[in-house]
Formats: sequence, structure tokens, C-alpha cells
Amino acid sequence: HTQPTCAICMEEFIPACLMRTLPCLHHFHVDCIDRWLLEESSECPSCKTDFGSGWSLDQSSRDIRE
Repeated sequence: HTQPTCAICMEEFIPACLMRTLPCLHHFHVDCIDRWLLEESSECPSCKTDFGSGWSLDQSSRDIRE
């Protein structure tokens, strides 16, 4: 059974890794999505939902994969 992967770095999510869940419910490594949203685009890399300037990283959930 294959673990889901981060759409940005294409690495698997491993137990105890820090993940961020966007409002569109897509999951990414915290470091990957933070860098993406701050430096690349305001859109989700998976579904292209645009979070615009009115949304901040503080509004997403951050958790540890168990």
C-alpha cells in the first residue's frame, strides 16, 4: 500500500512528518506548501483554488501525520 505523496516535492508523507491542510482539503509538507504559497503562487498546486491575498498560512491546519 503506497502512502500519499506531496504534490510539490513528490515525496511520500511519512509517519510523524509535519503536514499542512489547505481549505480545499489538499495536504502538503509544511515546508513545501509554505514556500509555494509565499514565493510561487497563491493557488493550490493540486486544484488551482486561488486563496488570494486575503488568506494566510495561519488559517490552514498544521498537523503531524501519525
